[in-house]
Amino acid sequence: MSAPGLRVGTAKGEITPPPPIPYLGFVPRQALFEGVHDALHAGALVADDGERQVAVVTADAIGFSDRILGPGRSYREVLHRQVKERAGLEPESVMLAASHAHSTPETLDITSLHEVE
Repeated sequence: MSAPGLRVGTAKGEITPPPPIPYLGFVPRQALFEGVHDALHAGALVADDGERQVAVVTADAIGFSDRILGPGRSYREVLHRQVKERAGLEPESVMLAASHAHSTPETLDITSLHEVE
């Protein structure tokens, strides 16, 4: 009988939104991005020991407010539902981490993303 092994996979994708989108800033640095200097990315690492799968998902962002999708929508619930549908992972098996970059779109719900014209 062979010992169980650990399988690990990774992925990376670009998540740069098109302008205009609010820049992460506090008064008086509140404005919309006019262009993109460097692309933003998200990455994932999934580990499977044969009994359980876990994932770490990273994104170039300052952080994540649960309200960034607008009134009545939970970012956490949408993320967990989509990960469950697409990868079969339970919410407690997924960790979301932000790079805490300050030159990224506003994802802390200081300025509403869903109301940008």
